[in-house]
Amino acid sequence: MVKVQAVIFDCFGVIQPLTSATVDKELLVFIEELHKDYKTAVLSNAGKGRLTEVIGQKEAERCFDVLVESGTTGFAKPDLEIYKYTSTLLGVLPEDCVFTDDSQDFCDAARRAGMQSIRYGSLDQFKLELLKLLQK
Repeated sequence: MVKVQAVIFDCFGVIQPLTSATVDKELLVFIEELHKDYKTAVLSNAGKGRLTEVIGQKEAERCFDVLVESGTTGFAKPDLEIYKYTSTLLGVLPEDCVFTDDSQDFCDAARRAGMQSIRYGSLDQFKLELLKLLQK
């Protein structure tokens, strides 16, 4: 039986909706609560320093254990190595992670890397699907 130990979020399209110039504050509040019981990370095809710039230093420190930017790793989604790299930084196996992204291709790649994944549509939909995985 797989026990979820970490939840990994995409930034652009999830934490910062594509229709907004700012982060989803309600989602960050949820992630902060989640972070009390699970390791959390951001995995994004972003340049160095971009995630802290978008999320904010305090929010990043409060909500996430790890920020992974493809611009600093040498590989990007959907390369399976970036998913494995993120789980290694979190200190958990890929199969103990749930990855969420608005891109189905990136969710499929996370599954190929051994993770569970949820395609993000809305906060309510994500919470329902995540709750199902956490109860397994």
